[in-house]
Amino acid sequence: MQNLSKIVSVIVPTYNRGSFLRKKIRECEFLEQKGFDVEFVFVVEENDFKSIQILKQSNIKSIKLAFNNTLPEFAARTGLNNSSSKYAIFMGDDDYFNLNTDKEIENLKFIFDDLKKNNYPWAIAQSSYVNSNGKKNRILMTLIKKFLLKNYSKYLISIVNFIMTPGVFIKKDLVSDETYFDPNFRYSQDYFTWFKFSRNFKPKVYDYEISRVTFGDYSISGSFNFSRYIDYFKYISSRTNNLITNFFQFIFVFYIATHNFIKKDLIWKRKNKFIIYPDDKKKIKILHLTRFFDTHFLGGIERGIINSNILAEKYNVQNDILTTTKTNDTYLKYEGMNVYFSKENISIQNNVISFDFLRKFLKLRKNYDFINIHYPWPFADLICALFTSNKDNIIVSYHADIVNNSFLRSIYYFFLKYFNTRVKLINISSKTYVENSKCKNLFPKKKLFIQTPGYPDYKININNIRPSIKKIFNKKEKIIFFIGRYRHYKGIEKLELVIKQNYNWKFVIFNNNISFFLKLNKFKNVNFFFNTNEDEKFFAFKNSYVHLFPSDNKAESFGLTLLEAQISACPSIIYNIKTGVNEIITNNFNGVCIDNLNESLSVSLKKLIDDENFRNKLSENTNETKKKFSLDNYSSYYRYIQNLCEEKFNS
Repeated sequence: MQNLSKIVSVIVPTYNRGSFLRKKIRECEFLEQKGFDVEFVFVVEENDFKSIQILKQSNIKSIKLAFNNTLPEFAARTGLNNSSSKYAIFMGDDDYFNLNTDKEIENLKFIFDDLKKNNYPWAIAQSSYVNSNGKKNRILMTLIKKFLLKNYSKYLISIVNFIMTPGVFIKKDLVSDETYFDPNFRYSQDYFTWFKFSRNFKPKVYDYEISRVTFGDYSISGSFNFSRYIDYFKYISSRTNNLITNFFQFIFVFYIATHNFIKKDLIWKRKNKFIIYPDDKKKIKILHLTRFFDTHFLGGIERGIINSNILAEKYNVQNDILTTTKTNDTYLKYEGMNVYFSKENISIQNNVISFDFLRKFLKLRKNYDFINIHYPWPFADLICALFTSNKDNIIVSYHADIVNNSFLRSIYYFFLKYFNTRVKLINISSKTYVENSKCKNLFPKKKLFIQTPGYPDYKININNIRPSIKKIFNKKEKIIFFIGRYRHYKGIEKLELVIKQNYNWKFVIFNNNISFFLKLNKFKNVNFFFNTNEDEKFFAFKNSYVHLFPSDNKAESFGLTLLEAQISACPSIIYNIKTGVNEIITNNFNGVCIDNLNESLSVSLKKLIDDENFRNKLSENTNETKKKFSLDNYSSYYRYIQNLCEEKFNS
């Protein structure tokens, strides 16, 4: 049986918030000075060097650093798995105990002693909300939650969440089951744990306040997203199966969603006035509309914009971006581009919808010479159809056909025909894609532009690579590498199959999908990494034996990842899907191309792994790819843009 040396483990996830962390550390040091029988577990990310340094310099005696190299959704479980106390309490780095008076200190000590003596499954004390300045806010909500907690029942928990997590002490061995604090839920996993746990155990309820919960617009708890409330309602309603209860659940979820929408999306956003950052008016200005621009995990579209922007200054062009985000980011200056973020409200089959995006688009569009739609994105396409005119110069960067949804594809055919009269330029990355696209007859030849992408050399900063990644590749094993988002066209099933069939081969996966991670986590031959940066990506390419690119339909239009592999001298295995992918990789020259989409990757992989001379030959030939896909490819595009501007001026 495990030796539990402390009564309570305070589990604190933190990331890159030094000012909050230092304040939390001072609280921890104070608790130890007052003799509390407590252990502090800080959940940090391995690449958050600043937070790690701050924690190592602290004077906390009973401290543990738990490294969470996955996603924030795993933080609670990571902390729990690394704790060694009888009870756990979860607090944000901006949540604090009430320790300002002797009475408050005595109340907290009483709970510690009571837990030690009586061995409750869990215990709950009162908490209150405060703003970032420590002043109480959400006062009515606090009073309601306190009243409901005093009158605790598991039925009430099934209707409304009145439990504030920094007031909950829960017995560690009773929540070791991984269905508690389930990382499949980005939001409300603490409430879902209380919901499930309450079915089996009744808590001890203390009628005094021991903690303060910070509620602000800068934190995850201060964000707003309709999807989270839909998921929330689905979870609680599916586990009660009672129409009356479901009705009350719906009323509560509707109320809290409406309340938070007004509070967070309307009131807070009005306080934060949208600022348009000025640039040189003499420049040609292009506003790119794209679903995502996550600098922590850049996809092909984002990387394509960044690469093309390298030559923008030479041709007097200013590229800016309007995009969506799940976080509370609003603005970023990145590689000379103004990036305006809009809060995502809901995503339906990867079609991101954002009211904030529409608001900002209407303010921004008049400041730009061109609106560049990164297509397909139904929400942005619809906005451009409704809120632009013939005076607006529209560029369509056509990335892919609609493959899976025939109904949506028919709508898009109509949309393309409609847009043909207003679009100045349709930009496609490869001639191969045009020739094999189902929409090729809809592209007016006079407006069609083939923009062959280019890629710069990349110099790796070894200091930005987390030790766990270095450790794997330093073993000099024959690593098989995959990087990509979790999409229907990425050939994920083919990748899973080759991993299952070849347990003696080593695989490294860079991806941010939780369900994909949980599928592969049981395989000992797989190392899975989340939130990897550019240095880690190129380090993996340069040190991998082969790159797997199993995309198997035309939703994969080009694949800039293949160029990243080529400039790193890493040969790739691809399928012949008759897109730009097949312009990058030539079979048996700089990689392997499989003609039969039903053929397993294993045969080609085995040849590369067994025949080192063959593999070295492919690696050497990647130099030819670098020449073909240089940054100079963008020169013709920018000259075309300049000509369009001259025509407009002359007319």
